[in-house]
Amino acid sequence: MTKKTIALLLAALMILTLGACSKNVASSTTNANYEGSLEDLMSAIYEINPVELKLGPTTTIDLGNADNLIYFLGLSDAEGIKEAVSSEPMMGSQAYSISLVRVEEGADIDTLKQNILDGINPRKWICVGADKVIVTNYGDIIAMIMTDSNLSATLTDDLYNAFAEAVGGETGKKLERAAE
Repeated sequence: MTKKTIALLLAALMILTLGACSKNVASSTTNANYEGSLEDLMSAIYEINPVELKLGPTTTIDLGNADNLIYFLGLSDAEGIKEAVSSEPMMGSQAYSISLVRVEEGADIDTLKQNILDGINPRKWICVGADKVIVTNYGDIIAMIMTDSNLSATLTDDLYNAFAEAVGGETGKKLERAAE
């Protein structure tokens, strides 16, 4: 082979390699979004990790109701939120709540997650309180999970893992707080 042919083959190999690398970089930085409904996602979480509580139906959070925003999400307004749902026990004294939030395109997800973590009241129920709160996301969906370890020592983490499995991908940064 001549030097010219070898140089052309090496150049072609480098171009193919660079093309393959650039595709991998692009796909690994893509911010995937969950395409299903929030109600379907809540059902999938419970299919993966059944909870032995008498749960009420998944509740659509009224984003125009300031009391609902504070109660379910710990937020004073719905800026950046497209829709939200929550699941809690129908009655009884169990400190347990999961809320799912779909954010609007361009919303600052990290700030919303931190505001939910900082604002949610783990003692919002009469006589009981949650002792662990986790807030995470997958693409445009934020999940807030809050439970009392008296229900199960691993319930909050189990539900976090069920959320990750239900969305079928890596979650964003996991924020945690133990109740005071």
